[in-house]
Formats: sequence, structure tokens, C-alpha cells
Amino acid sequence: MTGKKALHLAAPSIANAEIRHLLRDTQIKRVLIPWTVNLQATRTHAQIVQILKQRSDLQIYYLPPPARLARFLPMILRYQIPGAQLCTVSSWAPLRYFQYWQMRHRHFDLVWQSDYQPILFLSWLGRENLFINDETFRRLPAPKLVELFGLLREILRRWRG
Repeated sequence: MTGKKALHLAAPSIANAEIRHLLRDTQIKRVLIPWTVNLQATRTHAQIVQILKQRSDLQIYYLPPPARLARFLPMILRYQIPGAQLCTVSSWAPLRYFQYWQMRHRHFDLVWQSDYQPILFLSWLGRENLFINDETFRRLPAPKLVELFGLLREILRRWRG
């Protein structure tokens, strides 16, 4: 096989059915779930509701879609988690990114991201990120700004040739 390389992920993929074990971890107290994660498709909604009944200290924050995108989405994607605290953001991109930056003070322990549609700036909001798709999830540490600048420098160096 020429031209193809083996794919090596930084963290193992775990079946979505095991997410309840992750949410039982008492070190995880604040979780941010954006609208891009479809809890029904990933079959995690019932697990989250069950864990919320068991753990009163667990706080779930839900980031709904910006208003201009919400009208194109089914209702189920707009209101996924009963009892979650809403973190609304602006539809205007520069203001929305500034609001993401301001959300850093909330000290999220775990930020969920969709493998299919990640939101770039959310990766820096939590201690760890959980990338989830319809079948599996991966738990990764939050990126560091130093790593980002190093990556950008490497991209510019390669681009210049």
C-alpha cells in the first residue's frame, strides 16, 4: 500500500455505552456540551439523565446554537438536556469567539466536542475534551497555547518552503 499511512490516535476509542462510567468520576463536576453533539444519535442522553439523578454535584452546561443557525435545526438539537444551564452566545462570529474566551472563568472539567463538527475555540475551555461520534468517544487533555503557536509556526515554515 503506497501513499497510505496507518492512523494512530492519541487516545483509545471507547464505546459510547461506557460514558456513564466516565460521568461517575467525582473529579468531573462541570461539563459543557455544545449543540453540535447529538445526544440521541450518540445514545448518551439517557446515561446523562441517569447520572444527573445520582450525582447532585454534577453540573451540565449546554451551549445552544447561535440564533441564526437555530432556525435550521430540528427542535431536538436545540433543547437536548433537561435541567442543563444554558450558555448562550452571539450569532456574530467575532463577538461569539470573545464570549468563548470569557467562558474560561467557568473552569469546566470536561468539554464535549463532536467528531463531525468540532468548535475550535471550545477546546481551550476545559481541563479535558471528550470527542464523540455516533459509536465511540475519546478523552483528550486540553491543548496548550504553546502547542498551537508551535503548530502555526511549523505550518508557516512548510508553507514558505
